[in-house]
Amino acid sequence: MTQRADSRSPDSTGMFESLVVLDVPGKLFSVNLAAAYEKKKMLTISGDADAAFSWARQPPADVWHLYVGEKEPPEKRIRGVLLDLLKVDSYFQLRGTGIALGGRIGFDGDWRFGPAHAWAHASMSVDASVSWKPPQFAGELALHGDAGVEAFGAKVIAILDASVGAGGGRPWYLELLLHFELIVDLWFFIFHMDVDVPLRWGNRALPLPDPATPAVSSVGARHPKVAEDLPALHGRTIPPDSRPVVSFNRPVLDRGMVGTPNTGARPATWSGPGPSRRCWGMWPWRPATGSSPRRVLCR
Repeated sequence: MTQRADSRSPDSTGMFESLVVLDVPGKLFSVNLAAAYEKKKMLTISGDADAAFSWARQPPADVWHLYVGEKEPPEKRIRGVLLDLLKVDSYFQLRGTGIALGGRIGFDGDWRFGPAHAWAHASMSVDASVSWKPPQFAGELALHGDAGVEAFGAKVIAILDASVGAGGGRPWYLELLLHFELIVDLWFFIFHMDVDVPLRWGNRALPLPDPATPAVSSVGARHPKVAEDLPALHGRTIPPDSRPVVSFNRPVLDRGMVGTPNTGARPATWSGPGPSRRCWGMWPWRPATGSSPRRVLCR
């Protein structure tokens, strides 16, 4: 639906769109709203909001969310332009795993006076995110500015960048980066200066954060001659010929074919995982053809 936002001002236009989905068999509800407003030569603003949730017993991953703009791609952010000079964008994302928000404000100026050309650009951006499992925070503040003037082939340009980044709890880090650049080109004389000041505390990579959820739920025991299993050991005494029982919180890849039953189980005549295996010691091995036993050493 598109209509004039203000009947007394033909230079103003607005747009509103909505989409609502209710999937009762799938136990899913979602809604999307999009709006835009424009005042010629004054203000332009546009953006969309999206929300969804499910009441199923096992809902799809990450289906529960509330977005007012999205970080990526930048076209999905809440965006605005004031006087064709000041540009603003922002986003807010709330999910079951955490929250992310941020924005950017920038100024772009460009002027020409006959053979002379001057420009100035400045921007500031903020991004922050918090996750619940594991508890983790990350944020960054970035500043940028550049200005210059040129005429008849000569030019002077200055560039300044600064950023501050922080994160925690594991790993924790703090970074402060400064960059300054000056370029002077006067036909017969060229001067270029480049200065970087990096300051860092902590490390982004070490130590690695804890997994989102523990992989192992419990470690128990099972005996082939006893009907009762021990779901969790907790210091109990078990027979030496008991078999361990490991329960996981999420699906895992059993590359070693330890678990039984296993969908990728090999036949009884299979002698090992292939050339990449490592075997310590020697043991008798009888091929399926029924020939005499041989002793095999794996390398």
